[in-house]
Amino acid sequence: MLTNQWLNACLLLVGQPGDLYAAERKIFRSRSIRFESPTSDIDLLDIGYTKTKISMLKKLYLHQESYDKAIQMWDYFVERGKYSSTSFHCYNHLIKPGATSPLEKVSTRGPCLQSVVISYLDKDHAEMDIFYRTTELFKKFPADLYFIYNNLIPGFNFKEVKLKSVNCHFANITLHPMYFLTAAALYDSPMEFYKALDKSDRFARYVMRWTLKYLDDDRGILKFKQATVTRDRARSLLYPAETRRIVKLAKDYLNEL
Repeated sequence: MLTNQWLNACLLLVGQPGDLYAAERKIFRSRSIRFESPTSDIDLLDIGYTKTKISMLKKLYLHQESYDKAIQMWDYFVERGKYSSTSFHCYNHLIKPGATSPLEKVSTRGPCLQSVVISYLDKDHAEMDIFYRTTELFKKFPADLYFIYNNLIPGFNFKEVKLKSVNCHFANITLHPMYFLTAAALYDSPMEFYKALDKSDRFARYVMRWTLKYLDDDRGILKFKQATVTRDRARSLLYPAETRRIVKLAKDYLNEL
């Protein structure tokens, strides 16, 4: 199950010290995650998105000419039956959507999703490698996975040659405490996500504060749309008893500081 593989990757990093910290965010450098699920079971609603998000990802990352050429080359490799690889890039935008100033118009950072390589290893084995400049792991990356599995992979012929893994390589991974609850609420035992936090890691403090903003009614008004969406979806997914346990854990943690 793709969702479980993503959640397990999140859980693995939650308790590890970051390579660096940027304000509230914990950053990991030069990491890879291997997915062996043949299909996607990710529910966009669960991560706080609609199909509009996928339309936006297609507009940003699907460079049709490069993609079509890779499909053409892949068909040739399958017919030939020998090792080779092909690729396509994801630079379908250099201008940020909604840019209002000249400084914003050119995306000097480059797309988060950079390129895709498909390797024909033998007649029974293909793999896909996806290269990222950066990603936010709890909320934005699972939307990318949905896009990759539902909009990029289906264009390639994997009927004769099995796609055995999708390997994502990240120059940088961001864990944002604002979106921690997105992943935690989907896990079989949300408390495991919280217990995996290292209490000496300052990231845990920010997670607890955001948790109380979401789940403790007297914590004030959320100013960001995605924060409101994260709160509402988490509240719909968590059992009342789970919510109470998580709120207590967060309060106890912050009171001990």
